[in-house]
Amino acid sequence: MIVLDTNLVLRFLRRDVEAQFQAARDVIARERCLVHRSVLADVVFVLERVYEEPRGRIVEAVRGFLGLPTVELADVAYLHALTSYADGFDFDDAMLMAEADGDCIYTFDQAFVRRAATVEGACVEHPPERADG
Repeated sequence: MIVLDTNLVLRFLRRDVEAQFQAARDVIARERCLVHRSVLADVVFVLERVYEEPRGRIVEAVRGFLGLPTVELADVAYLHALTSYADGFDFDDAMLMAEADGDCIYTFDQAFVRRAATVEGACVEHPPERADG
């Protein structure tokens, strides 16, 4: 098994540098490939912030890539993160919820708390107030 880097995944998805796309395609076609959390997060970040791809297109492209027979995700919980991202969560928040696996997340981010309230089984709250303060 080989581990894929962000740049290789981006060249494969964007097909913007043909020689690198061909090399990436060849590797993905013949090797079992692993995608780690950091690579997935970087890919989504770059597609969203650098290339200004719409969220729906990012989700579709990443899901298609992760659905290739030779590509494995280091943790399948990250597929839930893609769903939450598609539903409007920031990708970092979506990844955190997937990793929390039912444990409660404390945050001062009001929007995150509100959005998470719509997700069954998610626990995202403000930290409890101190009794003396």
